[in-house]
Amino acid sequence: MKTFIYIFLFIHGSFLSLAQVMLDSVTVRCHYLFTYQEDSTNITSKKSETTVLLIGKHISRFSTLNTFKADSVWSVIRKDREKYGKEYAIGLISSIPKTNFDFIIFKNYPTNHLTVIDNIFNKEYIFQEKTPELKWHIKPDKKQIAGYSCQKAVANFSGRTYEAWFSTDVPIAEGPYKFSGLPGLIISIQDTKHYFSFQLTSLIKPKIKQPVTITNNNKIQTTRKEFDKGVQYYRDHFYEVTEAQGISFDRTNTELNRMIEEEKRSLNNFIEKN
Repeated sequence: MKTFIYIFLFIHGSFLSLAQVMLDSVTVRCHYLFTYQEDSTNITSKKSETTVLLIGKHISRFSTLNTFKADSVWSVIRKDREKYGKEYAIGLISSIPKTNFDFIIFKNYPTNHLTVIDNIFNKEYIFQEKTPELKWHIKPDKKQIAGYSCQKAVANFSGRTYEAWFSTDVPIAEGPYKFSGLPGLIISIQDTKHYFSFQLTSLIKPKIKQPVTITNNNKIQTTRKEFDKGVQYYRDHFYEVTEAQGISFDRTNTELNRMIEEEKRSLNNFIEKN
């Protein structure tokens, strides 16, 4: 009964004033190597990060491993900062690992919705959207990947065509990022232009109970449409947004301007095109 109460709160956003809520318990924990190409015109711009997918009976949680670690550190800071003081909190903050992706994605199976937490500059936003209804075309191709018997499936998602390899050895209709809906866990998936890929590197069924939690202090409720507008505004008005947060720049510095514009130009390839 308690689990369903948490799910109800999760769906309706009623817990937003709470520091942390347990949404589910982990039945399977997967790590995927996420490889992405930041600049569509430059293959040398490819980078990789480890991501983690926590699968429960009702809810899953997906993020980079470093975002997962950072969220855990912030939970400790919120809980213990008064007990240990400012220096303790500063020390923990300095230990937070860096990531290029701050998003956290929760798939809510009963409602078929996603809850997404993401950042723009130093502000956290939360919004919901419907879980993508991917029209998978299962192919006859089969092969072994990471010790699992896999079969190929193809689908379009957000302007790209993806080839996935799933395994009924793990009969869970889940996968990394927003991908799901196959009759087995997605072991490997990449778009046909090889810009983005997720490769399973480990799968664990915890023997000790582990929670799927959400930490939700001072997050701004929004919509996906408004969040995307905010991201674009930040890219177009970098100086104004950062200066509004008390960070000043020498706008006459031509080298700084060149570096900022070059970074904006090179960060042109996003996993979701629309």
